Amino acid sequence: MTDPTSQGNAATFTQLITMEIKPEEEQRFLETAHRGVELVQANEPGVVLYVLTRHPDRPHTFVWLERYENEAARERHGSMEYMPGLLTVVRQCLASPPERLVLEQVEPA
Repeated sequence: MTDPTSQGNAATFTQLITMEIKPEEEQRFLETAHRGVELVQANEPGVVLYVLTRHPDRPHTFVWLERYENEAARERHGSMEYMPGLLTVVRQCLASPPERLVLEQVEPA
């Protein structure tokens, strides 16, 4: 069985962000996402999970899986000095506004 402490608790902040990317911008988006993941992993210890996945049914659509130790860690993530530059490029690649789903952890509490 997995160590329960690795699964977070009620303070853990989880969100899914779905992004449809313009086909002609997909490579640029992926390069930017790769750089962003490297920066997050190197600089943000409060990030538990920061993963980009491809949507199984929607072409050129990606889903970010993001988990933070708590809301403060998520807020720090958004205020990191490299985020504005990354987000500028990502916004230029979007085919439509992103969809954001914030999840409330119930168990383990």
